[in-house]
Amino acid sequence: MQPPRLPQTRVLRLLFPMSLLLMAFGASATLVPEEDGANLEDTRSMIAEWVETRRVYSEEMANWKIGREMLLQRAEVYQRDIADLKARTAETSASITEADTRRTELETERDALKAASVSLVDSIAALESRTLRLLDRIPPVLSDRLRPLSARIPEPGLDTKVGLGERFQNVVGLLNELNKANRAITTATERRDFESGASAEVTVVYVGLGQAYFAAERGAVAGTGTAGPDGWAWSEAPSEADAIRRVIAILQNTEPAAYVGLPIRID
Repeated sequence: MQPPRLPQTRVLRLLFPMSLLLMAFGASATLVPEEDGANLEDTRSMIAEWVETRRVYSEEMANWKIGREMLLQRAEVYQRDIADLKARTAETSASITEADTRRTELETERDALKAASVSLVDSIAALESRTLRLLDRIPPVLSDRLRPLSARIPEPGLDTKVGLGERFQNVVGLLNELNKANRAITTATERRDFESGASAEVTVVYVGLGQAYFAAERGAVAGTGTAGPDGWAWSEAPSEADAIRRVIAILQNTEPAAYVGLPIRID
């Protein structure tokens, strides 16, 4: 790096005294004795060293100014970086505060959901137990159709890995099918055992999930059935054989529709 150039006036001011000194020393060189030549040479050497010192000083001063400018520029960059860091720190603090608030809200919501989940577990367990008890009222002819749904419901007291949503869905699906069966009249051919020890093939008419009637194709073999907690209870009613056979004929479209009186039992 070239040393900075001094102003011309300053150069002249420096050179003028030096010129006078040199002229004086030059003039005195012819006047002084030879034995003083050594002193004159020392003086010239000192002046040369002084000039070199001034040159080095000027060069170092120029380098110092350049270094100072670089340091000032770096300090300005660092100050901008510090300002940006403070701004980001403030934004991060605000985000952390918002996150803490949201976390508190989520924890409160989680606790509420846990409490609701415990309540739902108890509710679904009670619904499953009551729904399974309704299966005892299903006519045998409908058991095969409802078995896929009923098999998804766990037995009371047994642990299950099925989620609450699926458990509720299974109960609702089964209850829908039971509701359809309760509003329908279903006929089936079954073999019925009687108190006398005899058995006969009869046609059974299930009215929903609570009442049933059966009768043989001929004779006085007839009776009624009622659904209870332990399943279907059957009783013989020979006097109702003709009326029950007439109902069966109407359902099979072999006789026109008509009102037929039949006994009913309500527990």
